[in-house]
Amino acid sequence: MPTKRLSRRTMLRGALTTGASLALPLPVLDIMLNNNGTAFAQGMPLTRRFVTWFFGNGILPPLWNPVSTGADWALSEELAPLANVKDWLTVVSGLEQQIASGSPHPTGSAVSTTGADFKNNSAVLPSIDQIVASVNKGGRFPSLEVGVSNATPNGPENTLHAVSHRGPSAPNFPEFNPHALFTRIFTGATSPSTSGGDNMPEQMAKLSLAKRSILDAVLADGDELSNLLGAADKRRLADHLEAIRGIETRLQTLPPPIDVNSAIQIPGDPLLAGVTTDTNAEAPTAVNQVMAEMLAVALATDVTRSASMVFTLPAAHVFFRSLGSDMNDDFHDTICHTDAGDNAHQTRVNRGVIYTMQALSAFVGRLAAMPEGAGTVLDNSLVYVTSCTSWGKVHDRKEWPVLLIGKAGGAIQGNQHYRAVGHALPEVLLTIANVFGANLTTLGTNGAVVSNELSGLRRA
Repeated sequence: MPTKRLSRRTMLRGALTTGASLALPLPVLDIMLNNNGTAFAQGMPLTRRFVTWFFGNGILPPLWNPVSTGADWALSEELAPLANVKDWLTVVSGLEQQIASGSPHPTGSAVSTTGADFKNNSAVLPSIDQIVASVNKGGRFPSLEVGVSNATPNGPENTLHAVSHRGPSAPNFPEFNPHALFTRIFTGATSPSTSGGDNMPEQMAKLSLAKRSILDAVLADGDELSNLLGAADKRRLADHLEAIRGIETRLQTLPPPIDVNSAIQIPGDPLLAGVTTDTNAEAPTAVNQVMAEMLAVALATDVTRSASMVFTLPAAHVFFRSLGSDMNDDFHDTICHTDAGDNAHQTRVNRGVIYTMQALSAFVGRLAAMPEGAGTVLDNSLVYVTSCTSWGKVHDRKEWPVLLIGKAGGAIQGNQHYRAVGHALPEVLLTIANVFGANLTTLGTNGAVVSNELSGLRRA
């Protein structure tokens, strides 16, 4: 480890050709850490992050659940795409969503993210990502909400259009526009005319027109910083800058769908010229890749410590046409609900779930590939994966899909299949909340309240 130290708050600074100043955050470098790489040099523990990763329309439990339990287990067919992160993966099977009243998808979505039912088309409690954000504070944004497919849900409820909620009637809608997300994450910038950088979308649009990279603004500062770094940190810095350049390159060929709930639009962005709402309702691999990369970088650089990533919304009318000519049907209405077969033999549903797990793998695999101290960013993160139902054809509430990926700084062991038959779904949320220091004694309401964590899930 280096003898010189660098503040965790160090950024690469420069000025855009548009006149705005730029501050680009850095990942954790060895020069910021103690000699063992287990804490920051000032003694503070390494940053922990939390992400809810959500997908709609459920699973096929016999093809999802591993056969063996404990540490001696093998990946199931639907979880096979997660082989690259098996050491960080905890499968929790046997859970039950206990509220039977109301519309199944809004109820399932609400309980799996907040621990409670919904009322008046809204969640009634904060979602788990917001609970964690309230105690695991830090970063430029208290939380980030990211989406891949804006395929419309089967209903008007707020609980179907967002999985992150600050409380009643306070949803955090996902950002589905990759260009807007890039602007938000990578421009910790101030404008000469407004100290808060309010015109940064226009600034970034001009930069795009000029075909310039934000990296052009900080290269001189980056070269100066590189002179202070050891070999490993130089590689890490180079990888970080290359990742951002790679994102920019992908965005240049990726016209995104425009979503009516998008919190940030980029006026005049040439890449959006002529683009209309995505009537194909796809969940494209290219969009997932760039969104996953951006969120991974945002977490690694402490832009945020809490996030949600929606692959598909609850009850989403999404299509997976790229998986074959026979997949040109509404995944929710037709494939999940009308295809023949029991919960182990709906072949088109199975293909859709496997594709979804491939998309998840792209995100968590990126976190696992990012070195941080003595481990990786995924070692210091926890990704909670869930859906709005179990077996979608009949809206089954048993064998609810739950994955925990990451070790939360050592609080979760990883690489195990935890069987919890009959336990209530909110027990997982209570466990997660307390892993991050919420010290809750109960969680949930409306028939789903729990007062016990899922015993044995945490590392002893």
